[in-house]
Amino acid sequence: MLLAQTHSSLIEKTEKVKEIKLLLNEYRVLGIASLHKVRAQQLQEMRSKLKGIAYLKVYKNTLVKRALKEIKDDFSLENLWEYMQGSNVYIFTNYNPFKLA
Repeated sequence: MLLAQTHSSLIEKTEKVKEIKLLLNEYRVLGIASLHKVRAQQLQEMRSKLKGIAYLKVYKNTLVKRALKEIKDDFSLENLWEYMQGSNVYIFTNYNPFKLA
């Protein structure tokens, strides 16, 4: 049973990485916001305010790192790693990120 659970988990993670890669190809801007001390209600308010403008999703940082590495073989992306600690929400959009703020 344990082997089946591990295999299922690996498939699930692979699917999540594919999903992230699709989002990275669909949207021009990726924003990262820390969820440290953010209540669920605040996150829901942020989602509703940005509905139709941005797509917000919480992913494990390691899965986003893996997707970024598979899409871009660019060392400048390593500058993002320092911001990818703890719980984060990833914001995908095609809008000017400074206008979203």
